[in-house]
Amino acid sequence: AGVGGAPCRTYQLCCRDPNLDGMAEIASGDASGSQGTCYTKPTDAQAEVVWASEDPSSDKFCRYVSGAKSSFEPAAGVCNALDRWVGDFSQQQCQEDFCSLGVDGYVVFLDDMVGFVQANAIAIGAVCSVLVMVQLILIVNMWNLRRTFRSNRIQVPDAKGERIGGTRVSNKQEPPRVTP
Repeated sequence: AGVGGAPCRTYQLCCRDPNLDGMAEIASGDASGSQGTCYTKPTDAQAEVVWASEDPSSDKFCRYVSGAKSSFEPAAGVCNALDRWVGDFSQQQCQEDFCSLGVDGYVVFLDDMVGFVQANAIAIGAVCSVLVMVQLILIVNMWNLRRTFRSNRIQVPDAKGERIGGTRVSNKQEPPRVTP
């Protein structure tokens, strides 16, 4: 259910009718106004659950429709990227249909996103695979670099011939001499 919150919040961000924000400013303080939502909020608790699950502008819409309790907030630039890359998605059309389609608009949005991922699954998988390979190469290089530094350390015995750096050094060895 946690994963379902990301597309739902993205839908609310990208498809929310900008006119709703103007109505919220006009209706502020007025209990009978729309308060920036598609439908007027009911006072009855049971009716509020139905209202919140049918009104995509409600702050509880994603919790009731997708079951997600997360507070995921997508980046603002994601809307332009979706409008540009997802062929079936039009942000302007989505905003126009936001209130009139309600939950059905969210389902259409999900269908568009799933279709995009299905159509580009090979490219998405290839990019992710390349990223994983680069990370594996970096890990192996770091491991080899660590091993090289450990084997090239200069061993200097202490006065008692104790272990230094994980190796046993005898008292018979002389420390390296530095010439001025």
